Amino acid sequence: MERYPAGIDKKGFWQKDVSKGFPRLAGARSRCRRKDGTVHHPIVTDTRSLLWVTNQNTVTPHVWASRTPNSVSP
Repeated sequence: MERYPAGIDKKGFWQKDVSKGFPRLAGARSRCRRKDGTVHHPIVTDTRSLLWVTNQNTVTPHVWASRTPNSVSP
């Protein structure tokens, strides 16, 4: 997610991991193994999860052209 918490005219950042601060109400997340650990990506599947991502001042969601595994953590 490309986020601009201070507004679009201020410096933003890319958030790739939502392991902290991601509420259960927002939906599921997918765990992806990396050589240096694990990354938790949000899975936007409904209005509630879309609203959470939007509320984080996300301007550009990073969309993967892949499928999630059958087991995603809520």
